[in-house]
Amino acid sequence: MRVIAKRTLNVLAARHAQAKQAFRHWYAVASKADWGSLSDVRKEFGSADDVQVASGRWLLVFNIGGGNFRLIVGRNYQLRILFIKDLLTHAQYDTNRWKTQL
Repeated sequence: MRVIAKRTLNVLAARHAQAKQAFRHWYAVASKADWGSLSDVRKEFGSADDVQVASGRWLLVFNIGGGNFRLIVGRNYQLRILFIKDLLTHAQYDTNRWKTQL
């Protein structure tokens, strides 16, 4: 998969330093993957989930860092592209405010 943009991932990792190693692992796996569906994603990240946001778009959510963080990613399976959107703590994710902002 082509991950856009690694720079965004680095900015988010700097904001949540304790997630840096989990980010590296996610990026290493995702950038080499060839996912065509959620079931493909779940072969490597079993807890990944598709979530529909207020705009009607679907985003992929990954539990990383031992479940302490949620990495939110836009996806286009046909073009094999992932778009880094945000990284939230578990508590931030649970508020669901992000669904209206992304």
